[in-house]
Amino acid sequence: MPARLFIFMQMEFPWMLGPADGRYLLRARADGEPERVLVLATLAEDGRRSAGGPRRGRLPGGLRPRATIVAGPPDPPPLTRTRVTVIDPVSLSAETQARAWLSELDGERDVLAAAAVVNGVLHMHRIASADPYVHEVSPGQALVIRAGWGEGEQVAEGRWLHARELAWPPGGRRSARGRRGRAAVLRPQERLA
Repeated sequence: MPARLFIFMQMEFPWMLGPADGRYLLRARADGEPERVLVLATLAEDGRRSAGGPRRGRLPGGLRPRATIVAGPPDPPPLTRTRVTVIDPVSLSAETQARAWLSELDGERDVLAAAAVVNGVLHMHRIASADPYVHEVSPGQALVIRAGWGEGEQVAEGRWLHARELAWPPGGRRSARGRRGRAAVLRPQERLA
């Protein structure tokens, strides 16, 4: 029996989004068909340096100090990021279908659609938890954006058979924005000055 393949969009953000890690099945109505599966995973990276830890101190001439253990600088806190994967619950039966989907992918439209799904979940979480500090995300805030396919459990765990990183904004306009991009971000705050 051939493996069932699932297509996905995946984004990683450099902070915790709010909802607990897990799989969320999204439906338009309570009795409706599943429209998307959203998988949230918090990833912690150890930011320790390889030379960290106690070091032995030495004095010139081979003399030993009374205290031989010198504590190094404090370890930095681990970096936390959230990987969010938006999966289409309708499986594909052949790898050729998955390849065709990826080759015909409209990067801007599909990334914005995935971000809208994530923002919908964040909005519901903000209301349910009464947490006003949970905020929406945009693709421009993502550390990395991927599109691809894989087997069901594999994709839910953040792995895949084939994936492609997508540039945001499409066409590499990020570096061309320069000061105009910064000004656009600050524009809503200019009335405060």
